[in-house]
Amino acid sequence: MTLLSILLVSFASFLTIDLYHYYRLNQIVPTEHIETSVHQIAPNRFIIAIDYQYVISGKTYTGHQVIKKKILKNIWIAKQFAQDIGSKDQKVWYNLAEPHLGSVDKAFPIKRLFYTLLLLGLFIYFSTLVNYFFKRV
Repeated sequence: MTLLSILLVSFASFLTIDLYHYYRLNQIVPTEHIETSVHQIAPNRFIIAIDYQYVISGKTYTGHQVIKKKILKNIWIAKQFAQDIGSKDQKVWYNLAEPHLGSVDKAFPIKRLFYTLLLLGLFIYFSTLVNYFFKRV
């Protein structure tokens, strides 16, 4: 029960951090310039790095982002993926109060939300079960 409580608190904490990062990027602007590159992180493991520029109120901001969620196993596919990212019109999500905080990848943390809700359900189930058991004994 204690282990489940610790897991629930840690997953809820990480979910809160992920939701904060998701909701703080509240404005969108097109990129002015974008460059992509492929980096090998292990044998047959490649990631894409993106360097981009965007303009807000006449001021140019630059950003660098590595797409860690998409690990590719083939160099040719990685190069094609990088070329596709560089060729289409990318948008930059940024924070209105802090425009230097930008990201080309904004994704809702649905997986972490699902796991947190699942752990919450298990916690409620086992808490009820333990409560019921000790009331009967």
